[in-house]
Amino acid sequence: MANITSYPESRNGSRMVNLPIISSLGAGQAEDSLFFLLSEGVTTKTIKTSYSATAGTAYVQFDKVMVPVDHLFGEEHQGFTVIMSTFINERFAMICGSIRGTRGIVEGCLKWCDQRIVFKRRLVDQPAIQSKLAKMIASVEPAQAWLEQITEQMVKMSYTEQATHLGGHLALLKPFTNRVAHEVADEAVNILGGSALIQLVLEGVLRSFSEPISPMQYWVVLRRSYQI
Repeated sequence: MANITSYPESRNGSRMVNLPIISSLGAGQAEDSLFFLLSEGVTTKTIKTSYSATAGTAYVQFDKVMVPVDHLFGEEHQGFTVIMSTFINERFAMICGSIRGTRGIVEGCLKWCDQRIVFKRRLVDQPAIQSKLAKMIASVEPAQAWLEQITEQMVKMSYTEQATHLGGHLALLKPFTNRVAHEVADEAVNILGGSALIQLVLEGVLRSFSEPISPMQYWVVLRRSYQI
């Protein structure tokens, strides 16, 4: 490009220099352009997962990368604390979505059992079905109560206080919610029978939560809760 001059300058951490590359897919179509920001020493590699590539799971390696001092989050040499604090909102959102989906499954089963007629009686009148519905509700309500308790504390705490005091509670609630969702989905399949294979059941989506929770994971979150 014309009329551009350059000169050498020492980079002592006060500036960040990147190489941007813009690749346009069409003349005058800025919305169709691709923008890449390259930094020397940063390499990425895709990590394949069992579910989907939409999360962008990747291995990012930094090799002697120079970062401006004003780009520092938190205190120096305390980056792990900052990274872990971001899990507060992430886990909270996942827990809310999981409990909401689980309650939707219970609601769908209640409607189904009220409308389904078996041997000239409503399905909900069967003692075995009543027992399953009661078990599902009894599993969901403790998770809901625990979530509401944490939500009340989050409203009254600053972000720093949340990261300090609520990280362990959310770490424990996440696998607990996962186990509740798995048990509820399992009971729902027994109640709905073949209809459980249909994606939409009485305006509710039935999903199977089958992620295994190992004792080692419980041990890790327990240590985090007690800040060991």
